[in-house]
Amino acid sequence: MSTINIWTLTALSIALMQVLAVLLACWQGRSIFRHLQHYARRLKSLRYLEQMEEAILPPLTLLVPLHHEKEHSVQILKRLFQLEYPKVDYLVICNAGEQLTFEALRERYGLKPVPRFPVGELLTRDIKGVYQSEDMPQLWVIDKQPGSLADALNAGLNFCQTPLVATVNTDIYPQKDALLNLSRPFLESSLTWTVTGRVRFQPGTQLPGPPTLPPGRWGRLAVLIQRRRDFLLASAQGRSPVDSDMLLWRRASLVEAGGFSGSSNALCLSETLVNLRRLAQMQQVPAQLHFLPDTLAWKAAPDSREAFKDWLYLSQQAHKVSWRAQRQGRVWWYSVGEPLLFLLNLLALPLLAWPDPRWLLPGLLALYSPVAVWQLNILLGELTAQRYSEAEQRQLQRLSWLLPVFWLPVLAIWQLQTWLRPPPAPVRVESRVQTSPLKQTARLQLDPP
Repeated sequence: MSTINIWTLTALSIALMQVLAVLLACWQGRSIFRHLQHYARRLKSLRYLEQMEEAILPPLTLLVPLHHEKEHSVQILKRLFQLEYPKVDYLVICNAGEQLTFEALRERYGLKPVPRFPVGELLTRDIKGVYQSEDMPQLWVIDKQPGSLADALNAGLNFCQTPLVATVNTDIYPQKDALLNLSRPFLESSLTWTVTGRVRFQPGTQLPGPPTLPPGRWGRLAVLIQRRRDFLLASAQGRSPVDSDMLLWRRASLVEAGGFSGSSNALCLSETLVNLRRLAQMQQVPAQLHFLPDTLAWKAAPDSREAFKDWLYLSQQAHKVSWRAQRQGRVWWYSVGEPLLFLLNLLALPLLAWPDPRWLLPGLLALYSPVAVWQLNILLGELTAQRYSEAEQRQLQRLSWLLPVFWLPVLAIWQLQTWLRPPPAPVRVESRVQTSPLKQTARLQLDPP
């Protein structure tokens, strides 16, 4: 066999693999569509929950760590106070090195020191004091020594007295019914440990507001990638990395897993989710980590090339945390396999055209085959609530047709680069409280050798 034939067969094999991967993704979209249909039917059967008495919904605590956010702390709390839930305590952890954030909260909400004692023994920095608002009794503030995000969340978890715990990124704008939607799976099954959902992009200048497609090209590209990842999660409940902008946790399972962990603030919640999965495997419990297709919140879309690359880097690093812990083939394929195969297919086009230009047509068809996946993601994304307008949907569809030529080559290279980059720098803070026996036992059981 001649060298030309070998190269041609190699290029055709790569193109065939690309087409098979797209067909598999479309078949996966069929299962996602069934999942959305089942979820919609279940919502109809559970509409009576809206008329249920408030006593049936379990109380929860919303943990809000604040880091050097004096100017925005009051606005952040106003945003969270709009959440609809019958029994919720707001537990704010002032984790800043200076007192400006705490002083701003004390002046605005009339904080007074109270004798509230911790019910947990997780490792944290020193607690300076616990305060309660005179105007809003459900608002509590913990003033502590500065530390990492995991340290701040563990401090709040120690003082949490409710069966459910919620964590919210302070940069997002949640929907008013977000906590109600998150709590529903806990009522349906006692095996539910964690629930999260879709956090969608919107122009930063229009937050909060009706669903609007970001005007910039980087924001729209982020919308497509985020939607691709959302429905990957919807088809793999409990097996893929979960969005960490807004989550609801079962407190008992979280404490048993050793509380919040993570060497860096950006990957704290992703590593905590991995610990929960390890705990479930160790105890041989069919724990459920739910991903809801509901829109829980909105956040500002990347408006520049640098912002887009930073967002992509953190997303890839979260996937890497999950893959290293459990070696999930689905995660590796989405983060590394798909972009690598696309680049190989792009490089194989000259090899197909070299011996016979007629072979170029199969290569071009394979190169454009991912458009079917992106069009499917656009279609499935608009089956849920909070839809874009028809004009904006057509704009996304036109963008998807340009992806293989203008965007996917660069995006594939960036995905591989950000996957190979080291994780964010760890936050090293000396601890001043002894580790509890529960924490030590959980760490021995969960940490890899």
